[in-house]
Amino acid sequence: MVGGELTLGNNVSTDITGEFVWSKPSGGVKGTERFAVDTVLTANGSLFDRTIPLYTGAASLELTGGNLLLDELNFPSITNGLPDGLPAVPIGSVVTWKSKSGVGTFVFNVVQPSGVRVAGTGIYLQKSSRAFGYFPGPVNGGRVVVTP
Repeated sequence: MVGGELTLGNNVSTDITGEFVWSKPSGGVKGTERFAVDTVLTANGSLFDRTIPLYTGAASLELTGGNLLLDELNFPSITNGLPDGLPAVPIGSVVTWKSKSGVGTFVFNVVQPSGVRVAGTGIYLQKSSRAFGYFPGPVNGGRVVVTP
């Protein structure tokens, strides 16, 4: 069960703020979380404006969860929302990254420690120059965060 409320507003770094409550019993063989979940999720977002270029500059690229052996942190340069080269790391790595032209989203692939390549999707938040994405793991989902 997911429920919550979002509020629209023209703030400095967001256009949408709010919270969702996510409750799920344990069990099941489908989905991204196999265990019980009972948490509050904070939501922040930006409306996408096609006339504004995506972020360019120094950034951090963080991978967490997704059954990676360790969380990972890399520091690529970003040009119009795209990392300039993706550093290979031995535990798991982002191996491809493509912006979906004109809609404010991106797709990427992560190689997990087992060697399996999984596809992920994400969204750019233009006002804060950040990006967030999700990729599936065998037991728990993972996320990608790009921060200037």
